Amino acid sequence: MQLFQKEQFCFYDGAMGTMLQRHGLRQGEAPDLMCLTHPEAVEAVHQAYLDAGSQILCTNTFGANRRNLAGSGHSVQEVVTAAVDIARRAAADRARVAVDLGPIGELMAPLGSLTFADAYEMFREMAVAGEQAGADFAAVETMADLAELRAAVLAVRENTQLPVLATMTFEHTGRTYLGTTPESFALVAEGLGVSALGVNCSVGPDALTPVVQRLGKVTSLPLIVKPNAGLPDHDTGTYALSPADFAQQMTAFAGLGVRLAGGCCGTDPDYIRALCAAFAELRPKQQKCDESVPLACTASTVVPLDDDVMLGTSLLGDHRAEFDQALAEGDFDTVLELVNEDLDDGADLICIPTDCGSDNARQSLQGILLELQGFITVPLAFVSKNAGDLEAALRVFHGKACVMAENGTDLDALAGPVLKYGAIIMGLQPPTE
Repeated sequence: MQLFQKEQFCFYDGAMGTMLQRHGLRQGEAPDLMCLTHPEAVEAVHQAYLDAGSQILCTNTFGANRRNLAGSGHSVQEVVTAAVDIARRAAADRARVAVDLGPIGELMAPLGSLTFADAYEMFREMAVAGEQAGADFAAVETMADLAELRAAVLAVRENTQLPVLATMTFEHTGRTYLGTTPESFALVAEGLGVSALGVNCSVGPDALTPVVQRLGKVTSLPLIVKPNAGLPDHDTGTYALSPADFAQQMTAFAGLGVRLAGGCCGTDPDYIRALCAAFAELRPKQQKCDESVPLACTASTVVPLDDDVMLGTSLLGDHRAEFDQALAEGDFDTVLELVNEDLDDGADLICIPTDCGSDNARQSLQGILLELQGFITVPLAFVSKNAGDLEAALRVFHGKACVMAENGTDLDALAGPVLKYGAIIMGLQPPTE
């Protein structure tokens, strides 16, 4: 079975946790562990979605990471393997299985204490276990932090052959609760090589329509939509939309580039059945993505790289010696002061020299870049002649970066990290001294 059959929609499943509650999951219990304690209940949920029309079954592993399983007596490998086995048994040859990777459950630095390296390792464990157990895809879901999404996608892409289906969760504001815009998400995820991207959870279909429209303007990748069944009632917990209402609202996405549709919180097999019926006579349409001007971004800011873009280049010229000394000393405050001077002058992008000359300097650069992203919102442009130093910088930049080459730089030598992280080589030559 192909993932994206021409001129056909592909249907996900719906909520897992609330379905497991119908099968005995109690308040406070870890849903993922039911793969070991009550595998028949998990399989029954998968079977119900399959019978309703789901073509992709997500494993019951949303929170099965090392942090959440600590103290349970069970390993990530054990839980993920059991979950994939159950989903594959239910799917047989009628559906494909996606190993489900949800947020770690802790804020990433600098907002929290979870490091990029630790998040990457936890996602790597889950993805590798999922592939070894026979999953067809990795579904990176319900992300609010672009840095955490990058850690998950890189962990899957660098350690497995699994295609990645990536979704973030957006509020009524049109951003995730940590401020990521739809455009930034799409630019970064596509640059990292995901197979499809979109939205899940948070709100109902109608509220997500503007978000999906914005995604379609910056990416030509197949789009995913898995909304909630509206919002729950505070007193009863009942979700606002019936299966029929949910399915009717979902049909608006058929013309917006959506190819994969399903449900999240509050949905069950009846919602998926209604969704499949509502889409039976519809055909997907390709979104109209504007690729005329390349775009760089941070999580919150998108900058067109057109003739009007203003570069902050003082670290390459007037303040290069100060920057080099600050890098050698790990002096973040000086770097921030220099960068702020460029921002005060109206810079849209900040140019950062990344050739370090030593492992210590490379580590210092990564630390400064990670901290810098907590203080500025404009994208970065890296100037480098060394592929290793460039990769070190690109790896910790949680946006879509530019790469600019000085005269005489071998661009072919930089192509590897540029392609890997979805960066943009600019046709402009920054001034140097």
